[in-house]
Amino acid sequence: MISGSISKEHFHILVSCMSKLSVFKLVQLLEEKTSRTLQMKFKDLKSRDL
Repeated sequence: MISGSISKEHFHILVSCMSKLSVFKLVQLLEEKTSRTLQMKFKDLKSRDL
């Protein structure tokens, strides 16, 4: 991650990655990691309808 900003409802990040990694795969990996981290930190996220 090169830089980022966070607001109440969303965030922006600027990343650099290996040229072998597609943008799609990078976004997929970021979403998986973010989801896993949030679910571990906030255990009730899985059971709530968002």
